[in-house]
Amino acid sequence: MTLNENQVCTFQTKIENDPGLIVNMTKKAYNLDYLVEISGGDEVFVHRMITEFLSIVPDSLELIRQQINNKDYLKVRMLIHQFGPQLDYLGLSGSRRMADQIETLCKTEGDWNIIISLLIEIDHSTREAMQELAHDFKS
Repeated sequence: MTLNENQVCTFQTKIENDPGLIVNMTKKAYNLDYLVEISGGDEVFVHRMITEFLSIVPDSLELIRQQINNKDYLKVRMLIHQFGPQLDYLGLSGSRRMADQIETLCKTEGDWNIIISLLIEIDHSTREAMQELAHDFKS
C-alpha cells in the first residue's frame, strides 16, 4: 500500500494539529515507566540509573559472552541472573524474557547454539536502547 500526495498532506496536517500523535507513533526501544514508578518520579534517580545502565551493560554483555565461549553454564547463569534487573529497569521486557530463557537453558545444560542466539538478540535490543538513551538523555 502506498500513500498518494493528498493522503500524505492529510497525515502531516493531523500530526501538526496533534503533536502527541508523533509520540504515540514512535516506539522507543526502552520504557522508563517502571523506573519512574520505583523512583517515585525522582528525576535524579532515573538519570543516575540510565547512566549506570549505559556504563555497565557493555561490560556485562562481554562477561556473559566470555563465559558462553568458555561453555560455563554456571557462570553464564549467574551473570545473566545479575543482568536481568537492568533489563527490567529500562523496560526491555523482550530481552528480559530471553535472559530468563538463557538462565533456564543453563540450569538444564541446554543447547549452546540457542543460548548464543538469545544473547545475540539481547545484545541487539540493549544496544539499540543504549543508543536511544544516550541520545535522549545527553548530559
